[in-house]
Amino acid sequence: MQTCRSCLSNDLPDGATHCRHCGRRLAPSRAPLIVIISIIAICALWWIASAIRAATDRSASRERLRIERDSILAICGPHPDEAAISVIEDASETFKAHLAASPLDFDEREQIEAGFENQLEIHGCGFNARHQMKPGHRR
Repeated sequence: MQTCRSCLSNDLPDGATHCRHCGRRLAPSRAPLIVIISIIAICALWWIASAIRAATDRSASRERLRIERDSILAICGPHPDEAAISVIEDASETFKAHLAASPLDFDEREQIEAGFENQLEIHGCGFNARHQMKPGHRR
């Protein structure tokens, strides 16, 4: 049964187009439309919130990795001793583990890792500097 919005009589059949008491036209219910629009709006807000949260997580991860990289590079010197090399190797492995666990995409992780390795080489404590032969031990 329908209810007339003008005279509030509630004895009108569901298929009626006009009120038999006051003669006014009965408008179809807008409830389904409102429900559908509400669901779409909630889904859109949820999607926007999750995109913002993901962007914030990626930004925080980049900043954390940058700070860690800078602290490792601060240990480097032109001629690192054995203790510094050990610390650098351990810190590099930790850096790579944090990078692998970060929410960054594959390409960005590869780019950051390559940049890290290049910075280590430039500062004189990269793979080549750590594994070159001692001057007196040549073949």
